[in-house]
Amino acid sequence: MPPSYPVIIIGGGHAGTEAALAASRLSPHTLLVTLRAGTVGELSCNPSIGGVGKGHMVREIDALGGGMGRFADEACCHFKTLNLGKGQAVRGPRGQMDRDLYKGAVQAHLSGVGGLDVLEGEVDDVVLDAGGRCKGVRLRGGLEIGAGAVVVTTGTFLGGVLMCGGERYAGGRHLRDSEEVEPPSNGLSETLREFGFELGRLKTGTPPRIDGRTIDYGKCKVQASEEDPKGFGHVRQFRGDPMPHQGSFVDCHQTRTTEETHKVCLDNEGSLPGGYEDGVGPRYCPSIHNKVKRFPDREGHNTFLEPEGLTTPIVYPNGLSGPYPPAVQLEMLRTMPGLENVEMIRPGYDVE
Repeated sequence: MPPSYPVIIIGGGHAGTEAALAASRLSPHTLLVTLRAGTVGELSCNPSIGGVGKGHMVREIDALGGGMGRFADEACCHFKTLNLGKGQAVRGPRGQMDRDLYKGAVQAHLSGVGGLDVLEGEVDDVVLDAGGRCKGVRLRGGLEIGAGAVVVTTGTFLGGVLMCGGERYAGGRHLRDSEEVEPPSNGLSETLREFGFELGRLKTGTPPRIDGRTIDYGKCKVQASEEDPKGFGHVRQFRGDPMPHQGSFVDCHQTRTTEETHKVCLDNEGSLPGGYEDGVGPRYCPSIHNKVKRFPDREGHNTFLEPEGLTTPIVYPNGLSGPYPPAVQLEMLRTMPGLENVEMIRPGYDVE
């Protein structure tokens, strides 16, 4: 007989982690299937948690017993409450994460959950019984695993397409520590389509990563962390415990695009990938290309230089996403105050 679980979770990102934690409290045995066990809890794009609206959600997840708020507090290296000058309903707690600490916190917690198994593999199909009810999954290679319920949390990997420098290619994301591209989950897309689900295309972008040692911070505006950060975890706050790395928080910095940046952006529109505008992008976090096109009268757009951890030199320039060719991305960066001599560690890309 094939192995069987009451609940199977497909995908090991934020949603998959929370689903696994919730299912393991309700079921004596839960299986989390992910392409790579070593990337469970990996922050794919911006190494931050929360913000306006999103910060409320993280605190609600924490109040309901989820893990995200606790993991964020354990890995936080910079914290700010946005909109402090406005009413409490629109204030947004936002923490900058140390990528390695966050992933480590997630994996350490999951490994200590009794009855939760993690399996490396790609789910190609959801298996139904004669009555049309889910009875398990089929992995690439043919292994079937029985299940009473299947939770799909595949995120950008479901039929994922990446874009950079005029190219469109299959993938869920670039691996952080190598040039390898993680493969998409295409078989499951076809399964969902056969079941009658309508599949659309959503799009987001990640900016280039830059070397903080090559930034002239004297030309940038300091964005200091709060001196008494509240964080996300209700239990920790109730106990009055500080966040673990509170004494060594790092500063973020602010710079701006210039008219020269915008000229580089518009002069290189033809280098963007074909089909670039097909996916539905995020409403409040548009690419630099869309910001320049939508607001032609703006002299500049804010860009926040956010460290990716306590010990790494890698900096995330929040606000500069867009799949221009790498040379164009570097040219654009060097038109901004403080970034005149910056070095790029890896180019940004878009994902559908």
